[in-house]
Amino acid sequence: METRVARILKLGNTFFVFINRGVFLVPQSEYERIRQRDNGYVCLKRKNFSEETDRDTERVICIVCHEEAALEDFVAPLCRQMHFVLCRECIEYLKKRTNKKEVVCPYCKEKKSDKVYQEEIIGILFSLIPHQTLLFLELRPDMEAETVTRLPRETRVILSNVYVSDALFFQLLGRTAVEITNRVFLFRHYNSLDCCLEELDAGTDKPLSISVSTLARR
Repeated sequence: METRVARILKLGNTFFVFINRGVFLVPQSEYERIRQRDNGYVCLKRKNFSEETDRDTERVICIVCHEEAALEDFVAPLCRQMHFVLCRECIEYLKKRTNKKEVVCPYCKEKKSDKVYQEEIIGILFSLIPHQTLLFLELRPDMEAETVTRLPRETRVILSNVYVSDALFFQLLGRTAVEITNRVFLFRHYNSLDCCLEELDAGTDKPLSISVSTLARR
């Protein structure tokens, strides 16, 4: 099955992770534990590998140090078939080395760079770790996820009298049942801004106002 690059949007201490499997709300602490901020590598525990590939993953080897990963070790897969991984120690080593040549799986025909693959696998990880399922969400600027939470397509997402970035609005519209009450204001998405606000700064582009009693996509 095709796995697309995840789209990740931030609201305060909560990350919206949009993948072709759905939407996840992820607390910042959990997001940073899985995706290391300084290098961008995505890590998961070795014991979860068998859930994502039909290959025999009894032995998982770091491509740099050739050490076998223990079940509780966090490692970064290099390909979808998990032929090789990077252990955390070797990730740190690669970050500090002067030779910046990318490390790729020697067996995979895809020949994707490790950075591209890291963007793809991040969505897979949140479906593997324990998470809750939420069927109702009122989007507010002060909302905060306490645990990893999945929003299936039938989740009702209520938008009412808030400023929402166009990126967040259309991502939610395509993956959940969005309902607009009163008015919603769309503004151009900027990475420097949260994707849901109570009001916009004066220097921000004029928002688009949507006034609809109910808008739903199921």
